[in-house]
Amino acid sequence: MPPIFSFILGVDEEPTDFRGYCKGNDYLYERLAMALIERGVMPDADGREPWFLCYSHSEEDIAETLTAFEEAVRFVKRQT
Repeated sequence: MPPIFSFILGVDEEPTDFRGYCKGNDYLYERLAMALIERGVMPDADGREPWFLCYSHSEEDIAETLTAFEEAVRFVKRQT
């Protein structure tokens, strides 16, 4: 995984322009972001902003974050 990445929820194809980006599900991103915050992960509230990994993140930090992400996704899926 690259040290910087982003994703858009609710689209079948990678957007190539702003109109394509606008087809994403912002509400779903907001719900996921809130579920992550409740689990100690601090994503940017703006879904257009990239996410970062850095050398100061240990393997344990990454594992904890991935676990929180999996839990948050399961939680949001149950709510929809």
